[in-house]
Amino acid sequence: GSSVQVYGGRFAGISVTPCGAVVGIANAVLVATTTADQDGRIELSLALPPRVAGVAALLQTVEPSGCLVGELRSQQLQ
Repeated sequence: GSSVQVYGGRFAGISVTPCGAVVGIANAVLVATTTADQDGRIELSLALPPRVAGVAALLQTVEPSGCLVGELRSQQLQ
């Protein structure tokens, strides 16, 4: 599997990652780095403070070796 970076934020916009990839998240923050499986899927588990429960977050992946950008996803935090 390939190394994948997961970027997140609350609002749509434009951010540029260190490899030069453009993600659709304003002020995107690197949330995690993980490895994709054979099908290109990742599983992400984070410990979040209770105050963010119910907040909608935007997440987008980048494969830094090829600077490839994944689909922009919205996730309701629980």
